[in-house]
Amino acid sequence: MTVSYETSYTPVTDELQNLVKKHNASLVVLGMAPESQDQWVLGNTTTTAIKNLAFPVLVVPIGARFKGLRKIMLACDVANDQPVQLLSMIRNEVIAFESPVEIFYVNKEAAEIKPVQGTVPHNFQAAGIDCVYRETNSNKIVAELKKELITCGAELLIMIPKKHGFWSSLLHRSKTRQMATGLNIPLLAVPMSS
Repeated sequence: MTVSYETSYTPVTDELQNLVKKHNASLVVLGMAPESQDQWVLGNTTTTAIKNLAFPVLVVPIGARFKGLRKIMLACDVANDQPVQLLSMIRNEVIAFESPVEIFYVNKEAAEIKPVQGTVPHNFQAAGIDCVYRETNSNKIVAELKKELITCGAELLIMIPKKHGFWSSLLHRSKTRQMATGLNIPLLAVPMSS
């Protein structure tokens, strides 16, 4: 493997977009410093990349160690068929690691969630991808996600950052960015437009 480097005086997100195009990259890997008050209020380069970039970002927290991928947790909105779309995008990687995937959804409403069992494509079942669906009702989405990560023992969290307009982004705290700041396992942020 050849390793190279480049330096630039442009804003990081602009330069990352240029480098992805230049090298035809399909993934950007960024480190994440330990959680801090500054990071919580202002964010950092990694959380800005998650918010602004239209390609997958793998966030690796300081101190994370790769020991294989025995379990993957996909946190997403099952009501919009996001699990099927995203699993289709990462199907080959899941098969390569032979990792079971837990699809987890936190419903803020007390209403019934439409069943997703029948929406998994047949090629996932034929390929031997083990998918488990779990859901819970709660207004504390981030707390439920962190609790489920511990319960299921996932070694990778996959989330789909939602895009918000200018005004709503001033008031809304991204769940993906919140999860990225306090994890001890890698987080893969995959925008659905990628």
